[in-house]
Amino acid sequence: MADWMDDKKASLGIERECFSDVIMRYKHLKENKPDVLEEQLNALKEHGFKDVDCFYKYGIFSVYGSKK
Repeated sequence: MADWMDDKKASLGIERECFSDVIMRYKHLKENKPDVLEEQLNALKEHGFKDVDCFYKYGIFSVYGSKK
């Protein structure tokens, strides 16, 4: 995961160390309580959204959406 983030950062020309603690924040901060992807997709469906789908996922990152 860290190698992927370093590659993305380099491809965007970002030189500062802004992503080094992303994984730690995701896993260890008590106020960060992310749902699993399936729960997020089901919540969209339950609220009347159509064509719910995950378009991209890699490790802890995902892009998902739907139509209303």
